[in-house]
Amino acid sequence: MMKRRYGAALLIAILLAAIAVVWWPRRPEPPPLVIGGDLPAPCRNVAFEAVTYVVCEIDLRADSIGVFHAGADGKPFGSLEAFDKAVAGEGRPVCSP
Repeated sequence: MMKRRYGAALLIAILLAAIAVVWWPRRPEPPPLVIGGDLPAPCRNVAFEAVTYVVCEIDLRADSIGVFHAGADGKPFGSLEAFDKAVAGEGRPVCSP
């Protein structure tokens, strides 16, 4: 009699686990990081462990990379728009085709 109860309890537990696996709500695909536009050519969205990243692969033989945090006056740019304007004002394109 006791073995039947344990067997029935085990069967119910297995069935509940199977139902939970099938109907368990899945996380939706994470949204892209760039909204309202496409990523530039060397970049793409990559999802890893439910977190989306933007990955850009750059050929250093063809492109140059610089790190800028402040303008010629020493003040931080504060935004990408300010950086774009400052660099364009110097006649250096940020991105060239």
